Amino acid sequence: IRWSSDPPNYRVIFYRKNNRIEVDFSGFRGDNLYQDLADRDFTVNAIALMVNELFNGANLKLYDPLEGKEDLQKRILRTTSPHSFDKDPLRILRAIRIAIARNLTIDFKTREEIYRQKERLRLVAAERIRSEFFKTISFPGAKDSLKLLEELGLLSLLIPETEYLKVRDMGEPQGLSLWEHSLETVRWCERVLDYRGEIFPGFQENLKVHFYEEIEADVDRYCLLKLGGLLHDCEKSSQEKGGRNVVGKVVRRFK
Repeated sequence: IRWSSDPPNYRVIFYRKNNRIEVDFSGFRGDNLYQDLADRDFTVNAIALMVNELFNGANLKLYDPLEGKEDLQKRILRTTSPHSFDKDPLRILRAIRIAIARNLTIDFKTREEIYRQKERLRLVAAERIRSEFFKTISFPGAKDSLKLLEELGLLSLLIPETEYLKVRDMGEPQGLSLWEHSLETVRWCERVLDYRGEIFPGFQENLKVHFYEEIEADVDRYCLLKLGGLLHDCEKSSQEKGGRNVVGKVVRRFK
């Protein structure tokens, strides 16, 4: 599959023992390997090695001019360049997704740059944003992913409806703000599916097939359930009449 032309990029998909394997091939971005790596998103994916060394038994030698291996050892996610987000603002969301997926901490300067450049996400095609956002909340612990998006000023940019949740209080006896309550609802959405066999005996596999079915690119029902959990109280805002309408509005915005 050819999926980009500048530089030329190709993806080969094959299956081994029922496991899907994707291998990407790309031409250099720049005149040499160093320039190519320096143009990557983050130091942890700007490491190279000779492919033939994987098969001839030689000791693997990493080409790591940006010290990505050291960042991996420190569990740090860092951009390859101060201009990384200028070249592709979607890297702002990709940073969140990779940090969550690989249990990395976004370094201080990168966090600052994310906050400073967050408005540039408005320049990115909606379907690219949708893909990164839903991938991010697809991981276990979506509550923490959403909190990180909020800390960096991104969640309100992507889903302005969440502002309503932050200015309302549930009052006693819950002792939670509407925002905290919504995050807890997301956590319980995950918990219900994690324990579906105990809660819904006899329907475990049916529920798994139903909720993990991809209904749009990178969007499955499980992610929509989490989004619904986050926004379920937004029908209390003056313009919306039901949580389902709010979720539908958000999904349509990403198209």
